[in-house]
Amino acid sequence: MTYGSETWSLTMGLIRRLRVTQRAMEKAMLGVSLRDQIRNEEIRRRTRVTDIAQRVAKLKWQWAGHIARRTDGRWGLKVVEWRPRTGKRSVGRPQTRWTDDIRRVAGSRWRQAAQDRVLWNSYKRPMSSSGRQLVEMMMMTIYLRFPLSFKEPVIAQWVGLRLRFRGGEFESQHASLTFLSYVRFKQLKNDLLQR
Repeated sequence: MTYGSETWSLTMGLIRRLRVTQRAMEKAMLGVSLRDQIRNEEIRRRTRVTDIAQRVAKLKWQWAGHIARRTDGRWGLKVVEWRPRTGKRSVGRPQTRWTDDIRRVAGSRWRQAAQDRVLWNSYKRPMSSSGRQLVEMMMMTIYLRFPLSFKEPVIAQWVGLRLRFRGGEFESQHASLTFLSYVRFKQLKNDLLQR
């Protein structure tokens, strides 16, 4: 079910379809029907199967690090670096690219970060405790509006939470916050707004 998942662009719709399929397979393995009214958490506990979204995110993270560290000029890296001839994407909301969710976690310089295995794995380590956090970090970015005076991208550590300020000189006065939990997000927001 995860064959080739390293190359997928993770979207909420894709993750939802994968989870629905996985739940159906787990119910079939246990011989459980909807009439039995057993919660999905209980079925997951009985089967002891890893959540498909967590598995796909982990495989993609490992593959991204592998691709970024390659120096032999194979097609994998060339495809990641490829840009259309016109230099423009089609009109309308742009489709999710393969690198978009990697950039949400590791920033725009993810390929340089992947060269250092310790740094690259440090992005993954806090996420592997529950597994779900990697998926959340790949899929979500929250924007806060408050004035910033930073001239360069800054990475700040605060209670184990990685806060990334994006943009060259922050002309739009936005700070993007990739978060691990909503509670920590609210604590950080209150702390920053009080300063």
